[in-house]
Amino acid sequence: MIEHFSIFLIFFITLSFIRVIYNKSIIISNENDFKKALNSHYSNIVLNSSISIEENYKLNSNIDEIKITGITKDIILNFKNEEDGLNIENCMNFEINNLTFTGNLFISKCSNTSLSNIDFNGLIQSSFSNIILQNFKYNNFQKQKSQYGIFLNNVSLNITNSSFYGSSSITNNILYITSSGVNLTLNSTMNENSSILNINDSYFSGEYKCGILKTYSTYLMLINSKLEKGLTYDNGAVLNSEFSEIFGYKNIFTDNITYSSGGVFYLINNFKIIFEYSNFYNSTSYKEVYIKNYHNNNNNNDYNDM
Repeated sequence: MIEHFSIFLIFFITLSFIRVIYNKSIIISNENDFKKALNSHYSNIVLNSSISIEENYKLNSNIDEIKITGITKDIILNFKNEEDGLNIENCMNFEINNLTFTGNLFISKCSNTSLSNIDFNGLIQSSFSNIILQNFKYNNFQKQKSQYGIFLNNVSLNITNSSFYGSSSITNNILYITSSGVNLTLNSTMNENSSILNINDSYFSGEYKCGILKTYSTYLMLINSKLEKGLTYDNGAVLNSEFSEIFGYKNIFTDNITYSSGGVFYLINNFKIIFEYSNFYNSTSYKEVYIKNYHNNNNNNDYNDM
């Protein structure tokens, strides 16, 4: 009996030790603490005050799970230099929540990334990752101009209950999602490696400063969202899409303008285009509405002042 109890006790202590190593938490209040946490095996990093950071940081990917949390949303994680930010690579589960993030975020080869309850100001770039944005507010007020606020390559992105705002810092579109290494023609079909973009119950505004969405080789699903005030000197103030499959349901498009083709949409060589029960208001282009070369189209919408 004693022998069995001893074996059980050793087993319990071993499990506890493993849990301490791989699920350690640390509360931080300055950059030195933050640097220490990232270079150690801390899986839960809690900010109890705002901190400013002087350089780029790369997350330690030796553990499967890393979580960065603010004790309140007023907590600011600020990268002082516009070119700096947080680099996350080869992490199984990565999460940031309940804070304000000012800087850039670079995500590569991460299986599960969750960004929730965040006010974000900066650039996001990601490749070969799965990302969830929930209760996420996006802005980019950097002095240096960028083509896209969010650039995604071979990514699955799910957006829910979030808002995105354009600015003069973005020259083309708020969000561009593409799939490298996928060669498509109109006679081919969508590739299983194509990117995925699901947008639900969200809001996008170009603020009359930039376009909104651009997709290439992407499965796009846009549900119950409002997209307005897109402005572009390129094509398609709301959506510029090629070699993609597109489904939209119960969306509102209003007050969008382009100085080229497609006040709302510029859709070329897409495999499927379906929009149902969507409303289009007060949107125009200096040239023409542009929808060309598609395999399937379903139209059950209301159009006003296009």
